[in-house]
Amino acid sequence: MALRHSLAILGAEGAAVALRRGEYMHVLATEGVDAAAIEGLYIPLDQSRSAQAVLSGQTYLRNTDIPAQVVHDPTGTLVRIRKIVAAPLRTPDGTIGMLVVANRQADFTDADARVLERLASQLALAVVNAFGDVLDAAGRVLAGARRGEGGFLGSAEYLAAGGAPGGALRAAHHTTLVVIATNAAADRLALGGVARAGADALARRVVPSGTAVDGDIVFACSAGTVPATPFQVEQLARTAAEMAVERAVVTAKGREGIPGLGDA
Repeated sequence: MALRHSLAILGAEGAAVALRRGEYMHVLATEGVDAAAIEGLYIPLDQSRSAQAVLSGQTYLRNTDIPAQVVHDPTGTLVRIRKIVAAPLRTPDGTIGMLVVANRQADFTDADARVLERLASQLALAVVNAFGDVLDAAGRVLAGARRGEGGFLGSAEYLAAGGAPGGALRAAHHTTLVVIATNAAADRLALGGVARAGADALARRVVPSGTAVDGDIVFACSAGTVPATPFQVEQLARTAAEMAVERAVVTAKGREGIPGLGDA
């Protein structure tokens, strides 16, 4: 969701999230027609100007095409990055990666860079072992209870028709934990709103959520001083939490005979 918002707000053709892995930047997720070509790539830090900039804490902005023979950037040769803005993903321990948008007809501006910085500042972590089905942004089931003959059961419809949990679902060991961190200035009351926004995101992506066999909870925290309206912070928190829940599922490995989307 954060990638889709970045594309829509900035009018870019592609977007990506990458995290540092040693001396490489690993492209974890992409959005856009051509961006899928770089998903999963490990880009050497010494061969990417954008990665070097964000790891020093700076937002990188470029509106000129750099020929591949000048800077060997695998993303540039695959997708032909003509224009780019990359904002650092910061934690209290330093920069861990970057949020990137690339290519559009008009040049990127300093105002665009500030918008991307704000999007990158909303971080969320989700640990998902939900009782309910986990949905993508279009409402399709990504993970959930399965029928014996294959396919998803449709937990909400099954329960509404009087169905009862069986097998491992009887045990009260399901939960989804979400932590939302922001660099926006927020007091205790404002953080309560951020946590409620995270719960809203959870209810949209896990159906049903907060059942009698779940231990769902959302934490919100801030150590920041960046001015922002409560509505802005809460909406960005929803976006970050939804993305975190989806990523937790699509990267999960299967176990005990149950397949995971991250097995491939």
